[in-house]
Amino acid sequence: LSLHLQGLRAQYAYGKVFELADNITSIYKKTPPTVDDELHLLKYAALYMDQLMDLEDAVDDGEVTAHWISRDLLRYENHRVWENIPFKIFKETLDWGEEEEKEYNRIVSTSKDLCENLKTMLDRKNKQIKSDENSDPNT
Repeated sequence: LSLHLQGLRAQYAYGKVFELADNITSIYKKTPPTVDDELHLLKYAALYMDQLMDLEDAVDDGEVTAHWISRDLLRYENHRVWENIPFKIFKETLDWGEEEEKEYNRIVSTSKDLCENLKTMLDRKNKQIKSDENSDPNT
Protein backbone atom coordinates (compact mmCIF):
# COMPACT_ATOMS: atom_id res chain seq x y z
CA LEU A 1 0.00 0.00 0.00
CA SER A 2 2.74 2.48 0.89
CA LEU A 3 4.42 1.96 -2.51
CA HIS A 4 1.08 2.61 -4.20
CA LEU A 5 0.60 5.81 -2.18
CA GLN A 6 4.12 6.97 -3.01
CA GLY A 7 3.39 6.44 -6.70
CA LEU A 8 0.19 8.46 -6.38
CA ARG A 9 2.07 11.27 -4.62
CA ALA A 10 4.57 11.39 -7.48
CA GLN A 11 1.80 11.38 -10.11
CA TYR A 12 0.03 14.18 -8.24
CA ALA A 13 3.22 16.28 -8.25
CA TYR A 14 3.68 15.54 -11.96
CA GLY A 15 0.15 16.72 -12.82
CA LYS A 16 0.39 19.71 -10.52
CA VAL A 17 3.55 20.93 -12.30
CA PHE A 18 1.61 21.13 -15.59
CA GLU A 19 -1.34 22.89 -13.96
CA LEU A 20 0.85 25.47 -12.21
CA ALA A 21 2.88 26.08 -15.38
CA ASP A 22 -0.38 26.91 -17.17
CA ASN A 23 -1.49 29.22 -14.35
CA ILE A 24 1.82 31.09 -14.41
CA THR A 25 1.82 31.34 -18.20
CA SER A 26 -1.74 32.73 -18.27
CA ILE A 27 -0.73 35.50 -15.85
CA TYR A 28 2.16 36.46 -18.14
CA LYS A 29 -0.18 36.75 -21.11
CA LYS A 30 -2.42 39.23 -19.29
CA THR A 31 -1.60 42.88 -19.92
CA PRO A 32 -1.55 44.81 -17.75
CA PRO A 33 -1.35 42.50 -14.73
CA THR A 34 -3.24 43.49 -11.58
CA VAL A 35 -2.18 43.51 -7.94
CA ASP A 36 -4.02 40.18 -7.54
CA ASP A 37 -1.90 38.81 -10.38
CA GLU A 38 1.22 39.73 -8.44
CA LEU A 39 0.04 37.75 -5.41
CA HIS A 40 -1.04 34.81 -7.56
CA LEU A 41 2.25 34.79 -9.43
CA LEU A 42 4.32 34.51 -6.26
CA LYS A 43 1.96 31.87 -4.85
CA TYR A 44 1.96 29.78 -8.05
CA ALA A 45 5.72 30.12 -8.47
CA ALA A 46 6.36 28.96 -4.89
CA LEU A 47 3.95 26.01 -5.30
CA TYR A 48 5.59 25.16 -8.62
CA MET A 49 8.99 25.04 -6.95
CA ASP A 50 7.59 22.80 -4.17
CA GLN A 51 6.14 20.38 -6.72
CA LEU A 52 9.45 20.25 -8.58
CA MET A 53 11.18 19.38 -5.30
CA ASP A 54 8.62 16.61 -4.69
CA LEU A 55 9.25 15.26 -8.18
CA GLU A 56 12.99 15.36 -7.65
CA ASP A 57 12.60 13.40 -4.39
CA ALA A 58 10.29 10.90 -6.10
CA VAL A 59 12.80 10.30 -8.91
CA ASP A 60 15.63 10.02 -6.40
CA ASP A 61 13.68 7.52 -4.25
CA GLY A 62 12.80 5.41 -7.29
CA GLU A 63 9.07 6.20 -7.00
CA VAL A 64 9.01 7.67 -10.49
CA THR A 65 10.32 5.76 -13.46
CA ALA A 66 11.81 7.30 -16.55
CA HIS A 67 9.02 5.58 -18.50
CA TRP A 68 6.28 7.96 -17.38
CA ILE A 69 8.16 11.14 -16.54
CA SER A 70 9.87 12.15 -19.73
CA ARG A 71 12.09 14.92 -20.98
CA ASP A 72 9.01 16.39 -22.65
CA LEU A 73 7.81 17.54 -19.24
CA LEU A 74 11.13 19.21 -18.51
CA ARG A 75 11.21 20.90 -21.91
CA TYR A 76 7.67 22.11 -21.26
CA GLU A 77 8.59 23.56 -17.86
CA ASN A 78 11.72 25.28 -19.06
CA HIS A 79 10.21 26.68 -22.23
CA ARG A 80 6.80 27.66 -20.92
CA VAL A 81 7.85 29.08 -17.60
CA TRP A 82 11.45 29.63 -16.67
CA GLU A 83 13.25 30.49 -19.90
CA ASN A 84 10.80 33.17 -21.08
CA ILE A 85 9.86 35.14 -18.00
CA PRO A 86 8.61 38.63 -18.91
CA PHE A 87 9.60 39.90 -15.48
CA LYS A 88 9.83 43.47 -16.85
CA ILE A 89 6.04 43.59 -17.22
CA PHE A 90 5.66 43.12 -13.49
CA LYS A 91 8.43 45.56 -12.61
CA GLU A 92 6.91 48.27 -14.80
CA THR A 93 3.27 47.69 -13.89
CA LEU A 94 3.21 46.69 -10.25
CA ASP A 95 4.54 48.26 -7.10
CA TRP A 96 7.05 45.45 -6.76
CA GLY A 97 9.20 45.85 -3.65
CA GLU A 98 12.75 44.67 -3.19
CA GLU A 99 11.65 41.72 -1.02
CA GLU A 100 9.12 40.47 -3.60
CA GLU A 101 11.71 40.76 -6.34
CA LYS A 102 14.29 38.84 -4.28
CA GLU A 103 11.77 36.11 -3.44
CA TYR A 104 10.64 35.77 -7.04
CA ASN A 105 14.21 35.64 -8.35
CA ARG A 106 15.06 33.01 -5.71
CA ILE A 107 12.09 30.88 -6.79
CA VAL A 108 13.00 31.22 -10.46
CA SER A 109 16.66 30.33 -9.98
CA THR A 110 15.86 27.42 -7.65
CA SER A 111 13.29 26.07 -10.12
CA LYS A 112 15.75 26.29 -13.01
CA ASP A 113 18.26 24.34 -10.92
CA LEU A 114 15.62 21.74 -10.02
CA CYS A 115 14.72 21.30 -13.71
CA GLU A 116 18.38 20.77 -14.56
CA ASN A 117 18.76 18.26 -11.70
CA LEU A 118 15.66 16.38 -12.86
CA LYS A 119 16.97 16.28 -16.44
CA THR A 120 20.30 14.88 -15.25
CA MET A 121 18.65 12.28 -13.01
CA LEU A 122 16.24 11.17 -15.75
CA ASP A 123 19.00 11.00 -18.36
CA ARG A 124 20.98 8.81 -15.97
CA LYS A 125 17.94 6.56 -15.37
CA ASN A 126 17.22 6.32 -19.12
CA LYS A 127 20.83 5.33 -19.82
CA GLN A 128 20.65 2.73 -17.05
CA ILE A 129 17.42 1.29 -18.50
CA LYS A 130 18.96 1.11 -22.00
CA SER A 131 22.10 -0.48 -20.59
CA ASP A 132 19.99 -3.04 -18.68
CA GLU A 133 17.98 -3.82 -21.84
CA ASN A 134 21.16 -4.30 -23.90
CA SER A 135 22.67 -6.67 -21.34
CA ASP A 136 19.48 -8.76 -20.97
CA PRO A 137 20.34 -12.30 -22.19
CA ASN A 138 16.65 -12.98 -23.03
CA THR A 139 16.52 -10.36 -25.79
